Amino acid sequence: MANPNAQVTFNQLGFYAQDEWNLGNSLKLTYGIRFDNLMFDNDDLQRNDAIYELDFDGQHIDTGKWPDSRWQISPRIGFVWDVFKDKSLKVRGGTGVFTGRLPLVFFTNMPTNASMVQNSVTFKTQYDNGKVVGHDSRLDQLAGGMITDMNQIIDKFNLPTTIEKHVAGSKISGVAQDFKMPQVWKSSIAVDYQVPVSFPLTVTGEFMFTKNVNAVTINNINIKNPDEWKYNKLTTVKGADGKDVTTTELLHTGMQRFNGADNRMVYSYSLYDNPDKNVKYAGDFVHYNGKNAVVLDNTSKGYGYTANITVNAQPVDDLMLMLAYTHTESKEVSGLPGSDPISTWQGLNTIDGSNYVDAQRSQYVVPDKVIASVGYYIPFRHKGLLRGTHLNLFYSGYSSGGYSFCYTNDMNGDGINNDLMYIPKDDSEINFKTEEDRVAFWKFVEQDSYLKNHKGQYAEAYAARAPWVHRFDFRLLEDFEFKIGKTKHCFQLSFDIMNVGNLINSKWGISKTNTVSNSNRILKYEGVKSATDLTPVFSMYKVNGEYPTKTYDTYQNYSECWKLQVGIRYVFN
Repeated sequence: MANPNAQVTFNQLGFYAQDEWNLGNSLKLTYGIRFDNLMFDNDDLQRNDAIYELDFDGQHIDTGKWPDSRWQISPRIGFVWDVFKDKSLKVRGGTGVFTGRLPLVFFTNMPTNASMVQNSVTFKTQYDNGKVVGHDSRLDQLAGGMITDMNQIIDKFNLPTTIEKHVAGSKISGVAQDFKMPQVWKSSIAVDYQVPVSFPLTVTGEFMFTKNVNAVTINNINIKNPDEWKYNKLTTVKGADGKDVTTTELLHTGMQRFNGADNRMVYSYSLYDNPDKNVKYAGDFVHYNGKNAVVLDNTSKGYGYTANITVNAQPVDDLMLMLAYTHTESKEVSGLPGSDPISTWQGLNTIDGSNYVDAQRSQYVVPDKVIASVGYYIPFRHKGLLRGTHLNLFYSGYSSGGYSFCYTNDMNGDGINNDLMYIPKDDSEINFKTEEDRVAFWKFVEQDSYLKNHKGQYAEAYAARAPWVHRFDFRLLEDFEFKIGKTKHCFQLSFDIMNVGNLINSKWGISKTNTVSNSNRILKYEGVKSATDLTPVFSMYKVNGEYPTKTYDTYQNYSECWKLQVGIRYVFN
């Protein structure tokens, strides 16, 4: 193909059949089945042969082909049961498979990162503790004045402008050939009950469970099988010509783990106290250095559920009351934040690395939430412009955020600084650099409810919740009506005070954030005791030169303040 494009072209074919069956006067069944098929058009793609020739334990990435066409079936059934045949008690529910949409932004990354539409070239100098350890000689050609002519850049570095010669870049993206559209299995049950009292009073209870059938996940196939990992000792000395010479000594073959309670996988490690700065320890755990090869795939891991109870009442005329509580849990491998598959893969908070993630709490879930509202209408029966006043007060209470306790740096040596922390049960499970670090750490643990209640466990992603925030919103709405000739005109004037409690007291209605505790990253990995003793050593991280003593503090931001909104609405006849 002369001109491949970074786009996805496909045809979607769907069939759906549904029927209803009334069993007497009280039970109604609704059932159906849906068939979906995606047929991709490969005409916009061209295979990068250099990428395809890369061998990842027998796997290859074909950037010139979208997934195979396949049918997906989604059966479902639902019911409504009027128990007493007077609508005072209804039971409703259903179960079925539901198919979602394609994550198209991640699909387009395959042609974009195939070096067939665009090519990225990087020249860099690498430093280690201020010492140059790697230098690209092409950088020397940039000495002198700034070059602003793109053609001059292309000529100077002999950069390719056509795709006759295929190149495998550092960022490689692919889609599994058997990739399926996202699917979940949902089941729900609900009860609506009209309480037999002298005024309208309704109680509704609902429960919904969702299990992933074909969720979307991303794997980096450039990571070797752990049985093939190697650990080397690198020694650098000066050669006869004065240049650095590095020798490699193989220490271990096969994946190693840290010693102690936190025995996570080790990709690479460093010594806590290394007297010889010319000696380093490096892990060999990738097929090709300097590359990421991520593949969009499916997983059945993950589930979620929601339980809700809602009470609605009208104890007197024109007074409406509502109270509801919702509990939610959601577990997933990845919520796929962002639009770049490599940064999405690297962005996971993990214990053993992004390729070895089990289902963990979703970063978007709000586990518990309470809402309530009071609404009162004051009608005006006399002649005049004003016709009525609406007074509404709305309350919401919830934890304002879920956070992860991670180390401040890369403990397992996989090159990603998102390692979930192990919470020791006592001093026997952790080694500190200094006594001051130890004292500060345990003092911090005891003031934090999540750490205190999860000793002896790995911290779960997004499971540490910020303190609850309680917010009230108030609305005053006036109805107006007048006539001009024979035409009646109606309009409403509203005054909304969001977070009205903050108007009364500046400390009310304010959420808290974890900036004061370095975003819950309180421990720094300092290294292991020795090359033969992979016991980790830690220090307590300091924020602005001081040990953190609390996890959360007031979030001082304009968005937390009370706001007044004035509106006018014309109601057409």
